[in-house]
Amino acid sequence: MVAAWIGTSINWLLPVAQLGGEIAKAIWLARRAKPASMMVGSAVVDKVLQTATQALVALTGVCLLLTISNDTGLVPAALGVALTLLALFAAFLFTQRFGLFTRPAGIIQRLIEKAATRREMDVEKEMLRLAGGAAGIDGAIHQTCASPVRIGLALFIRLPSRLSMAGEVWLVLYFLGYPISIAEALMIECLGQTVRSAAFVVPGAYGVQETAYILIGALVGVPPDIALTVSLAKRLRELLVGVPGLIYWQLGEMRLKAKTG
Repeated sequence: MVAAWIGTSINWLLPVAQLGGEIAKAIWLARRAKPASMMVGSAVVDKVLQTATQALVALTGVCLLLTISNDTGLVPAALGVALTLLALFAAFLFTQRFGLFTRPAGIIQRLIEKAATRREMDVEKEMLRLAGGAAGIDGAIHQTCASPVRIGLALFIRLPSRLSMAGEVWLVLYFLGYPISIAEALMIECLGQTVRSAAFVVPGAYGVQETAYILIGALVGVPPDIALTVSLAKRLRELLVGVPGLIYWQLGEMRLKAKTG
């Protein structure tokens, strides 16, 4: 839970393209739990499950949009994002059986062997370490993905938690004097999450998320200024959760460095 909190905080608040938090989470787990390869492999699978969950969220938003609104302009883009994410998830499940890390490690080993001399480093030792680490991570990923029931259960748990964020939209609009239905709030949340995921290269999706909420809110009669307020309320929640997460992460790294240094 702590590692997930740290990873989410980093992805929310730092310009890391939604990937830096996953790397930090994997490092956090690998340094504090054994075996490290299992921790890294779990973090990789966790990120892939996030992708699959987002695809399901996007499909939910598309279905609600088709049901609630006559404006279908957002449907092709949202559907494209959903299908792309599902394709990536399927590709991961297929390729993980052949070694996601072992094969690249083999290429790196050959490069090390060509570029290094024994006076510069112990090539054989370095290659064995690299191969062992890559094989361990691949083994952990394969073990995790070997059970369809486990993968399905993980998605089943994740999806409701993502959809429940629609309650945040509904509450903010209710207290601002613009009550909407749960289905409309769910549509706004699902499509908003989809746009934010698609804009992962923009740090924090700043500006992109706000524009998305204004456009999507207009489909159910929410004025632009009120839709912008909803987006800012979400930013406030991210700050309240994320800033303590970043502080805890830094303090933990400092304590670990003091112990090992």
